[in-house]
Amino acid sequence: MLQSGPMIVYHGTTKRRALRIRVLGFRPSKKSRRVWFTERPDYARARAEYQARHAHDQPVVLTCEVELDRLRRQFGPRNVHYKGRCLAVDGALPIDILRHCPVGPRQPISAAELSEWLRHRLRRGRRRGPGPRHRGVRRLAEWVRRRLAPDPTQAIRESELMSAARRLIPELFAGKSAEPREVAARRPAEQAETAEERALAELVVTKPARRVRALRQLTELGVPDLQDWCLVCLHDRSPDVRVAALHTMLHCELADRRFIAPMARAKNARVRGAAIAALVKHSDGERAEKWMRAGLTDPSPCVRLEAAALLAMFEPARDRALFDLARYDPNPDVRRRAESLVAHKGFPKPRYRSRASTARPAIGDQQTFRLDIGDSSLDIGYSL
Repeated sequence: MLQSGPMIVYHGTTKRRALRIRVLGFRPSKKSRRVWFTERPDYARARAEYQARHAHDQPVVLTCEVELDRLRRQFGPRNVHYKGRCLAVDGALPIDILRHCPVGPRQPISAAELSEWLRHRLRRGRRRGPGPRHRGVRRLAEWVRRRLAPDPTQAIRESELMSAARRLIPELFAGKSAEPREVAARRPAEQAETAEERALAELVVTKPARRVRALRQLTELGVPDLQDWCLVCLHDRSPDVRVAALHTMLHCELADRRFIAPMARAKNARVRGAAIAALVKHSDGERAEKWMRAGLTDPSPCVRLEAAALLAMFEPARDRALFDLARYDPNPDVRRRAESLVAHKGFPKPRYRSRASTARPAIGDQQTFRLDIGDSSLDIGYSL
């Protein structure tokens, strides 16, 4: 569904980056070439904390106001992506969209702020004062940005700012009021549609199969912000798309576990298994062992298969209990996976016996298997 009119979005970042954004505006990273926003403040806060943890900095959430229609006209429809209450723009955005920044000196920087400051200092009303698109106000805003670029934490004295305004907008102080001049936004040149753009266009189509294929294509292309696209698709209506997004996260270098963990309690076994696999992949130490154990003891065979596919991440000698869980699993595919990893490593031949009745079980009947692991045993129940 296309949005129209102004919308409030949030941008999670670190303190150092927020200070530079406050001066230079929103500039995409060299890898992703996009600037990301979200309508959910909790999601922006979580992304800020995730970035701050890796950058050893403080998390900061910026509040902005944008218009999708204006962004599409300025950058082109193919360069503005809106899905799952998340917004990604392929290009740099000015600080004029910023509405609240909790860090940095409180002083006018953007053209809108400088226009308001000049009206207040010259005691002119909104109609008589210079607007944000006034050529002189834009020159003053550019001077402020160059002045603060080396150190965004510093503040410009008001006397220095007034002196610069007198020099850059002399007609304003000589009693001559110049009419605001419209500055047309330059639309980027039309380029041939790339494979990445075609894949992103598929993410918003109605058929889930095409959205799944788009995620697969983004994985093959190795886009830098693959994790962000996966997080957007975690809230998709289709379970197939959610499973594909979680499987795609296995190819990401990093992933925020806080957004994956709720999926590990999903009622859908395929979603639950893919989430546990992603948590195993992106955890370490005891956390990875905990999620692997949860996957191998899940009642659903497909969840146990998802977990067993990542057993190679563990050492048989060190994590013997996990491999024994898989070696004694009722599912033969799980057992074969575990046996292939412990072959010729001193593991005894598993003793596997069933406590189920000799009659052929019916669909839905509860079955129980006992696992003999060393001196202890474990009963696992499952249903066909």
